[in-house]
Amino acid sequence: MKILFLFGGGKTSDEAIDFEESYAKRISHTNTVEKQNVTSKGKTREEIQNSETSSMLQTIKPTDYVILLDERGKKLSSPQFSTLLEKAEQDGKRVVVIVGGSYGVTDDLRDKANQIVSFSDMIFPHDLARVMAMEQVYRATQIRKGTPYHHAD
Repeated sequence: MKILFLFGGGKTSDEAIDFEESYAKRISHTNTVEKQNVTSKGKTREEIQNSETSSMLQTIKPTDYVILLDERGKKLSSPQFSTLLEKAEQDGKRVVVIVGGSYGVTDDLRDKANQIVSFSDMIFPHDLARVMAMEQVYRATQIRKGTPYHHAD
């Protein structure tokens, strides 16, 4: 499966990048992984949000399966998320996992998403959300393989 992580926002901490690289390496043992950071030179909240969303929309292909991580999305268990990725793979689609920047994304991107997923009703720091997205994709691959990494019932 091909997986593209699209991350909005500005500077990312070195610690978060280390975690991201660790999960990217793990995921890449069985999947093709790409990570792209999308930034904006906008000055206002609206300019930043519009610019980042526009760049993301230009990156997405019509054949992609787009998963947007957003606090207003549907809550899924890790096994349900794994099934979601499995279906996208069976359909031969590249999976695009999106974490918007600090101001989120516009409705144009929400409308383009095949699935909008929420980690929680809580809001998380951007760096943490990026790492969590990658960890959940890795966890999903491990659930499908039946490894002990995911040992919840």
